[in-house]
Amino acid sequence: MSANAFLHKGFSVGKASLISILSGLPPLFVVILAFLFWNETLTTQQLIGFIVIFAGLYTIRYSNDISFSNLQGAQWGLLVALFFAFNDLLGKQSTRLEADTFATLTLMFGCGSLLFVANWLIKRNDVIEDKNDTRPRWSDLKTFSIGLLIGLSNVAGMTAILSAFAIGTTGLVSAIAAMNVLIILLYSRIFLKESFSRQEVLGLTATLIGILILRLSQ
Repeated sequence: MSANAFLHKGFSVGKASLISILSGLPPLFVVILAFLFWNETLTTQQLIGFIVIFAGLYTIRYSNDISFSNLQGAQWGLLVALFFAFNDLLGKQSTRLEADTFATLTLMFGCGSLLFVANWLIKRNDVIEDKNDTRPRWSDLKTFSIGLLIGLSNVAGMTAILSAFAIGTTGLVSAIAAMNVLIILLYSRIFLKESFSRQEVLGLTATLIGILILRLSQ
């Protein structure tokens, strides 16, 4: 929840491309911290696969319009990366302690849901009082329905990630989970008819090669 809050703050004050790049760093932090905490190491082939996947994801996220003179919001992007990394590490720790998956997910999403509902109610009252705000607003039913659909998809994703953490290497699971950007790209290509840039094609190719390397290392 904290990572998503920092992500929202970063996008509101900084360049989306910069925040996107920094928010792609969690797998790197996870590999380093998993080594420090649990002495988890990668084989040579796994390390090569991780580097290729990470390079591919980073190529996809990279944008040429970023310069050292335009780094507003960088601190929020780094906090996003750290807290997403902590989320992966705590998920791994729950599997190491053999915690019940249902109880873990209930506490994880229940606490976050209560805080987000409180925040939504506060902002909703502010919007009602602001008569000059002409932006379109969703109905309460639509807000709840869309939020429920998104929440269920997150629960399904976290269930899969926890299952992967229980049997896999933390850094590799984190890197593969970060490949959701590929699904977004494919969606934009197939349904929105958007074309891929050269960087996105290179990133996709590198990521697929990395997956193949990991597969061959099994």
